[in-house]
Amino acid sequence: EVEEQLQFYFITDNPATVIKPLLEVCNPGKGENVDGFVGNKKLVLQKWEDKLYKPLNKILSDFDANPTIAAKSPIFETIQMINNLSLKESKEGIKTRFTIMSDFIQHSDEYSFFRNKIENFWTANYRQKIYTKFDNVDVNLMFIRRNGREEYLSDRYLDFWNKFFIESGSKKVTIQRIEG
Repeated sequence: EVEEQLQFYFITDNPATVIKPLLEVCNPGKGENVDGFVGNKKLVLQKWEDKLYKPLNKILSDFDANPTIAAKSPIFETIQMINNLSLKESKEGIKTRFTIMSDFIQHSDEYSFFRNKIENFWTANYRQKIYTKFDNVDVNLMFIRRNGREEYLSDRYLDFWNKFFIESGSKKVTIQRIEG
């Protein structure tokens, strides 16, 4: 949405590296709602391209050009870190939207979808360790398909992540499957 603050992070094998967003910017909009008599649609579109589109496109292009295979994928820990450092700082009464693009395959020393059944998560001590509140946060989950890992796009896993955010206080969770 226009004037919505956007922050972009990458999930890496070390959650401590996400302390600072790769990009933090207010979305100026593309000028769709600018009145031609009092505003300049072309200038607003140029601002959107310079402040948001080009920097984000560069980050994503660099990421695609230099893919890395991480030994770990601490999804829960990274979500907790971003929430504690950024989302909880949002002003009260201001709608916050948290969008994550990932394969959502948790894999860390303490908890891994490869080693643990997801059903066991709800009673594991690990759940209490990574618990974080998402009150007043709308969550948008974009599941990226990984070749050979399609089982993690099943309804069972999508339902798991939906439940995780709902039980953490989110009132709205949107889930999409995307090609990756």
